[in-house]
Amino acid sequence: MSPEIPTLTSILKDNNYKTALFGKWHLGQNEKFLPSKHGVDRFFGIMCGAADHIDHKPFDRKRDLLFKKDIPNLYENDKPTSKKGYLNNLITEYSLDYISEQHDKPFFLSIQYTAPHWPWQSPTDSPVDSLSYSSSGSLKTYESMLKNLDDNFGRLMKRLKEKGLDASTLVIFTNDNGGAKFSNQGDLKGMKGSLYEGGIRVPAAVRWPTVTTPNTTAEQAVITMDWTKTILEAANCDDLEGLNLDGINLKAFFKEPSKTNERILFWRITNRKQEFAIRKGNFKYLRNNEGEFLFKLDVDISESMDLKNIEPNTFKQLKLAADSLNITLLKPDEYK
Repeated sequence: MSPEIPTLTSILKDNNYKTALFGKWHLGQNEKFLPSKHGVDRFFGIMCGAADHIDHKPFDRKRDLLFKKDIPNLYENDKPTSKKGYLNNLITEYSLDYISEQHDKPFFLSIQYTAPHWPWQSPTDSPVDSLSYSSSGSLKTYESMLKNLDDNFGRLMKRLKEKGLDASTLVIFTNDNGGAKFSNQGDLKGMKGSLYEGGIRVPAAVRWPTVTTPNTTAEQAVITMDWTKTILEAANCDDLEGLNLDGINLKAFFKEPSKTNERILFWRITNRKQEFAIRKGNFKYLRNNEGEFLFKLDVDISESMDLKNIEPNTFKQLKLAADSLNITLLKPDEYK
């Protein structure tokens, strides 16, 4: 990603925040695209999309997912490094040390854990030379990876409390896509890589003393870009109007969990297949290789009842809105 594009870290850094990112980067390994070029003061983690959790080597999808042993992947700041240990644990150790430092200004810490992302490896496993997504792993291994994630997150929360920072820190826990091979999706249809709810609906939890109320849930539909807007406004950043941010500030919904605001959300997949989805209120239009559908999510979270013939006007309106939005975006071959 071009450093000319403002990012959460670059904006916060410009507003007198210290910034750190530990975990997965996946936005370019060329020197001009490294985290430090995007306002990240401190970095530790992997540069590619996924890696062996034990020896931290990347894999190359173009060579039958064989692990490439000659490419540096684990970095500390701008330099390749070598470490021993389960990658989630290393990410946590760096995060704990960062929290424990004496900070002369507010800090932003982004922790991008690499497990339970594939490859399926528990903390007690050995590195692998080749690994098939479809034939490898087990539910037991996946459970071990989730347990490790949970334990490490608990260590972070404990350290915030030990350092007297828990009352002044906004903590957000979420993930970037729906479940994969061994995930329990409940009533949700589809998984990672699809625009059914199982591919795009993810957990999100927020702890923000004086703002959020413990043990409450909110029904407001939110999307990733909302976290950017919420964090930047929580940090009292200047000149946000000129950024034309797509997200909304969620603070009002944290304060009043019963409050909702109807909005339009849009998704598309173009790199591996063609899928489009748009949501307005509880209605969702979906177009994929199976056809075109209209679902009403508040009564059909499993997306099992196609309403396009029952609600033809809504179907036509959302289809038109999806096509109208799509033509305003870059075409896939224009991304570069």
